[in-house]
Amino acid sequence: MKRKTLLFPLVLITAFCWVGTLIAFAPNTADRDREQDGKENAPMITQQRDNRGTLQTKKIETLLMANKTTGQMEKREEQQANNKEIQQTENREAKQLARALRRKGINDARVLTAVEKVPRHLFIDEKLSAYAYDDRPLPIEKGQTISQPFTVAYQTQLLKLQPGEKVLEIGTGSGYQAAILCEMDVEVYSIERYHLLYQTAKETLNKLGYYPNLYHGDGFEGLPEHAPFDKILLTAAPEEVPEKLLQQLKVGGWLVGPLGGRMGQKMTKIERVGEEKFRKTLHGDFIFVPMQEGTEK
Repeated sequence: MKRKTLLFPLVLITAFCWVGTLIAFAPNTADRDREQDGKENAPMITQQRDNRGTLQTKKIETLLMANKTTGQMEKREEQQANNKEIQQTENREAKQLARALRRKGINDARVLTAVEKVPRHLFIDEKLSAYAYDDRPLPIEKGQTISQPFTVAYQTQLLKLQPGEKVLEIGTGSGYQAAILCEMDVEVYSIERYHLLYQTAKETLNKLGYYPNLYHGDGFEGLPEHAPFDKILLTAAPEEVPEKLLQQLKVGGWLVGPLGGRMGQKMTKIERVGEEKFRKTLHGDFIFVPMQEGTEK
């Protein structure tokens, strides 16, 4: 009886200890579960943070791009406004030049309109800009010249250009004559023997929105791969027209250019009236730089 009485308290004490142990360890288990959950969810949380960060970065980039684009548009609009104002001033001088050419006998309205539109001062050295709209030739690099406006207009008028015609120019020079041809709405091909002039003319023409087909090459050879041409224009003077150029003319087309030596040339129009038949007419005295063979870097 006494033994049973003693065992009962021992059992109770043992039970209480066991329950206490369970209670003591229960929070730690929950913490471990939370820790494990945290580890498992960490990549998801990190990804969410990364996503939020990426979205914020994209928003910032979008805003910066929008501001940059707006700034560029504002600058472009400002530049266009400045160009328009400058062009209006330039046009006044070009229009005065066109009126002067009309008084001298240029009567092709399309040629005069082209003269009004092309800013001649951009094809010469800035130091000579005060003379850009005078009716006079001016020096350019490589000992060449930009022709007198009357000469440019006169040659262009002799070509009697029709929209869409294919025209070959021998001697790009400054590019001014090529610009006039572009304004006449024809397909322009032009050859220049001096690489520096070819490159400078190309840059100037492209900046002004003209994109003729320019080549660095020998004008005496022409461009047989693009022949035949409706019209051919010489801006330098050979003593005789190279046979290769005549053969690159269409039947029914014609060539206009100065022929002769250094002491003076005759402006000549040569029409191709048959496969081997040509008709020549003369149109006044002029002085041009001589046409030379070959190319120069």
